[in-house]
Amino acid sequence: MQHLYIYYRVRPEFGGRAHALILEIQAHVLERTGIRARLLHKVGSTDETQNTSMEVYENVTSDFEGVLDEMIRNTPFFRFIEGGRHVERFVE
Repeated sequence: MQHLYIYYRVRPEFGGRAHALILEIQAHVLERTGIRARLLHKVGSTDETQNTSMEVYENVTSDFEGVLDEMIRNTPFFRFIEGGRHVERFVE
């Protein structure tokens, strides 16, 4: 099984909206796949408007990333971030 760490910079003007959207997407991911995600913010952040966020998905199968991408594609997520999403894959 793999663990996905996905990080990106949220545009400051969309901080709260982006945070809410990510939590909504993660709820759909849980419902569809059974994978419970975590949403982290860079150290030093005091709230969800912090620019750097990271999503953590543990114990995922090889097709999980495609499912996640499909779910994000139909949202305004990419308007809310600067640059792209950076995906790192780890195994134990």
